Amino acid sequence: MFKSLKKLRRSWSDYVNFDPEAAQLAQAGDLIDLEMIQRDLDRRGRRSYGGY
Repeated sequence: MFKSLKKLRRSWSDYVNFDPEAAQLAQAGDLIDLEMIQRDLDRRGRRSYGGY
């Protein structure tokens, strides 16, 4: 019971402190990270496969 109460309180504080703009910024940051990784892999792939 105490565990679920603690979890409920935590989710409630997350809900109260939820900032949609901050969440969008975090998501955009993740997408930028993925794109940078993808570009890095593309560059490496082209280099190792000789202008593929």
